[in-house]
Amino acid sequence: MSGSGAQSTLARVSCTALNIVGGSLEVLGFFVVAWELARVQRREFGAPKAWTKLRVWVRQRFGVSETVEMGAAIAGGGTVSAELTARYRIEGSMEDRVEALEKNLERLEKEVTQERRKLRGEIREVRQKLDELGAQVGQERQQAEEERKEALKSSLAFQWTGTGLFVVGAVLTTIGNIC
Repeated sequence: MSGSGAQSTLARVSCTALNIVGGSLEVLGFFVVAWELARVQRREFGAPKAWTKLRVWVRQRFGVSETVEMGAAIAGGGTVSAELTARYRIEGSMEDRVEALEKNLERLEKEVTQERRKLRGEIREVRQKLDELGAQVGQERQQAEEERKEALKSSLAFQWTGTGLFVVGAVLTTIGNIC
């Protein structure tokens, strides 16, 4: 066997190896990107209905149970009631009646003033609680958004890795096809 024939065989083997390695890297890169995109979609939009039904069927069929934790929070609010009463009877002469009406009016004005103060205090408390809840919701929203961004950043690393593997595989396969 001549040196040229051995080199030709070696070239064919290395070209075939490049094709195999390149094709394998392409497939691996494709699957890394597809897996990561599917993971992101499940996290952002939930699992597809068909996938969920299949999982339930498999779990029921093979007796695999899943623990589900649920929680509930109830935010209570206060009720406000006011009761105004007139306490002086209106009997007697016109002057007595006017005097009784003036006393009733004074008493009612005092009660209304007290109720207004009480209501203003309750309104202040409710506003303060609403402000606190609003701030808490804002913080939770911001934290959730930051967590989401971090998850997407890690997802991008997987996607770029898969894309790089695919490109390297495509280049190696092209080189293998040329030689």
